[in-house]
Formats: sequence, C-alpha cells, structure tokens
Amino acid sequence: MSEAEKQWHQMRDEYLRQIEAELTAVHHPRKKDLPADVREHLDQRFQELKESEKTTENFRKILEDMGPAEEYAELLIEITSKSHSNLQTETGTWVFWNHALTLLFVVVLIGIIIYVFSGGPFETAPDTAKIHEVMENFQLDPELVGRWISVDFVTRPEGFVPGRKNWRGDLFLKELVFYDDGRTEGPWLWTQGIIYHPGDKTEAKYFIKTIEEEPYLFFEWMSGDVTIRGMKPNYYVLKKEL
Repeated sequence: MSEAEKQWHQMRDEYLRQIEAELTAVHHPRKKDLPADVREHLDQRFQELKESEKTTENFRKILEDMGPAEEYAELLIEITSKSHSNLQTETGTWVFWNHALTLLFVVVLIGIIIYVFSGGPFETAPDTAKIHEVMENFQLDPELVGRWISVDFVTRPEGFVPGRKNWRGDLFLKELVFYDDGRTEGPWLWTQGIIYHPGDKTEAKYFIKTIEEEPYLFFEWMSGDVTIRGMKPNYYVLKKEL
C-alpha cells in the first residue's frame, strides 16, 4: 500500500467514525447501511483520482464535498420523527404502507444527497441558453487575457500576502488561461467580471489587484459549500505569467 493510500484510508476512516458517532442516538433501520454506502462512494471518488492527484488537498476536498457528518444524523432524525408521527395516527394497512413509503423515501433521498455531495455520475447537461447569453454579451477585459498560475487559496482576499502561502499542500487548480474571445483552456467561459462554468452552472466573480507591482487574480471558488450549503466562497489567487 502506498503512502497516499494509507493517508486516504486514515482520513476516510476518521470521517466514517464521525458519521457513526453522530448516528449513535438515531433509531432508524437505515443507519446501519448508511456508513457503508458513504464508504463506497468515498472509495469510488478516490479511485477516480490520477496518481498525481492523490494529495492531501484532494482527499480533504472529497470529504468536504460529502458534507459534515452530523448532516446524515439530522436527516434520519427528521425523517424518523415524521415517520413516528404518521404511525401514531394510522392503523392496519395504512400503517404498513406509510412505513414502507417512508423507508423508500429515506433510501432515495440519502442516495441523492450522497451523489450531490460527491459530485456523482449524474451530471446535468450544460445550460445552452446561458452559454449563449454569456458569449452574446461578452465584454473584453484585456487585463485578464493570458496565463495565470495559482499561488494560494485563501478565505478572504485581504488575507493574501505575496510570498507567504496560506494553503498547506498542493493546490487543486494549477493554472487558468483566458483567451480574448471569452473562452479558456478549461471548461470555463468568461466575460468582464464573471467566470462561468457551463457544467456546474456557476457564476464566479473575479477581480485583479496589483500588489507589489505584480498583477494577481482573485477568483471565487464555487465549491459544494457555496452552491449547496450557501457558504461564502474562498478564493484562488493566481499570478499572471508575463
């Protein structure tokens, strides 16, 4: 077993222990299967990584995308509470069918949550109307055009200091190249002030700031924390290759 695999197993198992601990007080038949399902999806995400991508940063990102461990317990508690309420007011055949439908709902909903947080295989089709809108209303930002190299990942732009890296480990996003027609080397499209991802259907704001006579690009990173849980975005900081 490689060092990367050992590290992944340690991080994965710690996350699963947290889920199991949160589920201790939950009384629901699904709780025994949930950690195994999560483990399966985690390992699938790990297997999808190339050898060069098996880094601490990427492992941490996989776990962050799955969401906090307590969310799984909260989901089962809420659904169990509703199920008990229904069971107390129904009898006979209705009790059986309500219980069966509740279990089916739990299985389907948990599956959806796992796939959403893990960036599972159900990717939605790009929004062609939005792509057309972005390209139709394209406004050139000459300062953005060119190659930018990632140098840091920060919580707030004001926390960036040249030469002092905030993020520990390798950066997931290595570089961005912007062309003067609104396209990039990657999946993104752009217009002045906005970088749009057609697959994720996210609009990230950016701005360029000169620090110590060097241009730096601050790019909102639209992770699952932002798009699903409504948190404020962190920022990739990139330095222009002159």
